[in-house]
Amino acid sequence: MTDEEVVALGGPSAEGIPLPYAQWDFDAGNLAATLGHDLQYIDASLASRYQFGTTTQFGIPDIGGRPARVIHIPWNDETETDAGGLIFKRLGLRVNHGLGANGGSLTNKLNQYTLIMDLLWGNEGPKNFGSILQTHDFANPTDGDMFWRASDGSYGKGCCSLYDGIDPAHNHKRGEWARVVLSVDLTSTPRKVAKFINGFKHREDVLGDGNAVDGRFALPPEFFMFGDGDDDERTDCYLNSLQIRQGAMTDEEVVALGGASDFGIPAPTAGAAVALPPPLRLQLSRTATDLTVTLTGGRGPFTLQHRADLNPATQWQDVGPVSGSSITIANAFSGAQGYYRIRGP
Repeated sequence: MTDEEVVALGGPSAEGIPLPYAQWDFDAGNLAATLGHDLQYIDASLASRYQFGTTTQFGIPDIGGRPARVIHIPWNDETETDAGGLIFKRLGLRVNHGLGANGGSLTNKLNQYTLIMDLLWGNEGPKNFGSILQTHDFANPTDGDMFWRASDGSYGKGCCSLYDGIDPAHNHKRGEWARVVLSVDLTSTPRKVAKFINGFKHREDVLGDGNAVDGRFALPPEFFMFGDGDDDERTDCYLNSLQIRQGAMTDEEVVALGGASDFGIPAPTAGAAVALPPPLRLQLSRTATDLTVTLTGGRGPFTLQHRADLNPATQWQDVGPVSGSSITIANAFSGAQGYYRIRGP
């Protein structure tokens, strides 16, 4: 850690040592954390209104062509009430990030962080907005602090983080999965609330009461997501993965994250980024008697192995290395038959 990062840790805390990141993936069909504190509903008495399941079960698009587990966060008519009052005001998730405070906060808030969501907006929500963030007035929720706008598929807040200017080729359309990233640094000059969709940057300028340390876009230890207590500017949505990181990711780091994935958001890596290997490519060619195996790419070494039968007692035998080169099996079609596999590290 740098000297500054150690200073930011401060002294002992009842919350324990701050986490470098927190994550939720909903694979168990509940609000349990992958790392960090479990999520809670804003109002636990409304728990039955949320649903867990797969993209297949909900009849929504898979992610990258593969089914994924999600939570469905509902919309609700703004006139419906129960014994607790208006229901829409109490829908959403309560997030305890556990990351501590940073950026010289005087009110125990995160001023430098990255919020990442793999998210799909549904069809319910006649106001055509979807709140994703509430950072104030939790006892009596009022207006949200960051919204999705259906008309152009952008994210923003009228007072402080403008919606306009998004590229229609790289926006977030209703009914489509996207990896949405907010990279926030309220200590930089100028301050930034950078918004990305699938790695494509929209804008980062921040205005009004958002343009301040400990301002509107700073995260208190606990905040709300997907709730709006003002005008029910909410849309139902499906969430596959949620992550919050200490520090504002760079544009290049966000680009490297890419789009939504069925296996969720990758964990932060320490140190320098490691380049991904070229994709594996297997080629087979044959003559009347011989088989040639060629393997390129990947992060080897890879070895071709053979055994005479599938009896568990029969051991695999190395034929030879096959990483980035070819190996020929003589008399593969005319000699004794057997089974082959390629084994990697």
